[in-house]
Amino acid sequence: MTLIIRKLDKKVVLDDYKRHKLLYSLPFRLNKRLTLINQKSPAQNLWTSLILMLIMTALGAFYFLFSYSTFRGLWYHKLLCAFSALIFTYLCEETYFELYEKRIRMDLPSTLKKLTHYYNLYKGNIVPALEDTISKCPVSNRVFIVKMREALGKTDYVRQIGVLENQMPTVWMKMLCRIVLFAKENGGAAAGEAQKIRKEDVIASSLKRLTNIATFLNIEQGYNDAELLGMQIFVFFTPFMVIPVTRWYNTSLLIDFDMGGIYNSVQAQSLTAVMLFISSFGALFIHWMRKLQS
Repeated sequence: MTLIIRKLDKKVVLDDYKRHKLLYSLPFRLNKRLTLINQKSPAQNLWTSLILMLIMTALGAFYFLFSYSTFRGLWYHKLLCAFSALIFTYLCEETYFELYEKRIRMDLPSTLKKLTHYYNLYKGNIVPALEDTISKCPVSNRVFIVKMREALGKTDYVRQIGVLENQMPTVWMKMLCRIVLFAKENGGAAAGEAQKIRKEDVIASSLKRLTNIATFLNIEQGYNDAELLGMQIFVFFTPFMVIPVTRWYNTSLLIDFDMGGIYNSVQAQSLTAVMLFISSFGALFIHWMRKLQS
């Protein structure tokens, strides 16, 4: 009987593992990244990932059709349209997640200030400090504070915090997990009276320092990121602003010339393809620069 129960338990674990593995191995790798950010299960994010994937596919198809109408007859130029559409879809996806993560980073200083306040109010007791912070912090950070509070309530809270730290989407949240764990082990009643004051000062000062660093980087990176994002959008869409405007301008002025034949020539098509190629890789390069500074 015991052997049968063990086999059944093993089968349930394997089925659960396969189910989660299937969810992660679906074509929508968006699911895994979305799960990392909002801390929901893959099953809860499945429909959101599907909708997001459909939207990104529709945007890529629209971009492809728009660029495809620029070329006539040359297959490798049309192939370049498909390649450029893939880059466009990728950049749209990255921009969506960047805005999602940016909201978390922008709201973090406010959350840290609330946590520092309640930590000092409860004289180093991190658990009630987290509980009060949950109701007062911004919504974008609330799920992470809830996860930390739940992890500290477990008997193996050290391991739980370690697992949670690996799942955090930003380095600042990972650092906050370390501080919270240190506060659990050394703050409040966990330390002696003579040692407690010193430990509380270390934890409180660490929270304040993390708040100041996050605030400073939000301001500095905000200016740089906005500037680079504007450059990225401009570089990527330059061909689709220059080519139609130039064609309309020349067609309106030079009515005696066969502008349709000129723009449909191999030379014009090749120049358009080169512009499209350069703009796509230029936008990717600027996106890479933005990722390096974040």
